[in-house]
Amino acid sequence: FVRAGSHGLEPPSVYQKRSNEQTLIIPLLETPSAILNIEAIMQVEGLKVVAFGPFDLSVAMGYDGVRTEEVEEALMKGVSTAIKHGIRPMLPVLDASEESTASTLHRWQEKGVQLFTVGVDKALLGRAAAGLLKACRR
Repeated sequence: FVRAGSHGLEPPSVYQKRSNEQTLIIPLLETPSAILNIEAIMQVEGLKVVAFGPFDLSVAMGYDGVRTEEVEEALMKGVSTAIKHGIRPMLPVLDASEESTASTLHRWQEKGVQLFTVGVDKALLGRAAAGLLKACRR
C-alpha cells in the first residue's frame, strides 16, 4: 500500500484488483536440486522471472560461498534454460568494487541476463561510511 501504486487515490476495490493483476512471483533458485530440476521448474504456469542465488548455491554445492567453475556452470545451466523457455533470469551482482561489479554485470548481460540486483545495503553503506571517515581524517 503505497502512493506510487495509487493507494488512497482510487477506491480500495479498484486498487486491490489492479494490484492482484500485477503481482509477480519470482522463485529464488539456490540449491543443486533446483538446478537439477530446472526444466520442470520452468514449466510452472505464469512464471515470468526466476532469480538465482549464487552464494547460497555455492554453499549448498559444498564450495563455501566461492564462485567456482562448477558453480558458474550450474548458474549458466539455470540461466540458459530460463532463456530457452522465455523466462527472464535474474542474478545478484555483489562484487567488492564498482569495477568488478560492472565487469560481472556485463559478462552476464552478454549471456542474456537482463535483470540484476546490484549491491547490498550493508556493503554500500559501509563503503560510503569509510569514504566519509577517510575524508574527515585528512
